[in-house]
Amino acid sequence: MGLLDALLGGNSAQAQARVGWKDFVQAEDGNAGVFDTEALVYGAILGAGVRSRIWEMDIPAQQECAWGYGTAGLPANQGYMWFVAMLVATGYDEGQLFLMIENHNRTVSIPVVALPDSQLHLQDPNWTPFTESVPVNRNDMMPLPEKREFPTVHEDSRLALDYLPRVIAGAEDRANFRIPITRYY
Repeated sequence: MGLLDALLGGNSAQAQARVGWKDFVQAEDGNAGVFDTEALVYGAILGAGVRSRIWEMDIPAQQECAWGYGTAGLPANQGYMWFVAMLVATGYDEGQLFLMIENHNRTVSIPVVALPDSQLHLQDPNWTPFTESVPVNRNDMMPLPEKREFPTVHEDSRLALDYLPRVIAGAEDRANFRIPITRYY
């Protein structure tokens, strides 16, 4: 049949299914010189009631990305995330974290998920050190399955985080995150 298909213009080959692989983004994965350190992330938080872009990552050539990983139906096979912004001496900021996708020329910006940050880190009334605020057990983290209901982000477009604090603990001196993404090649 292969020869007949070739002669008659048919194609009996099946299209290969896209397979994504699990990855995580952190402050260090942001665009170089703008959003690639913890200091640049907490420095971008402008103040209570002001929504600001605190991190973004341009998608490399020939890749696609989506927020989250896996499916909610299989909890052991989905991504889990955490986020914390704080002044170590006084406590945590409180607000909303927005996971965004944006096109290459910034004319379309779509919020994929909006989460209260109080659910994204461990809270201790004694304002424990930053390292103790970061959850290590997935039962303490927020699940984030792949957001298939939104388009994947292609090369030169970007994944971004916006933050809208309601309460600021002071001039932040720590902010970081670990958020699952799905990469397609």
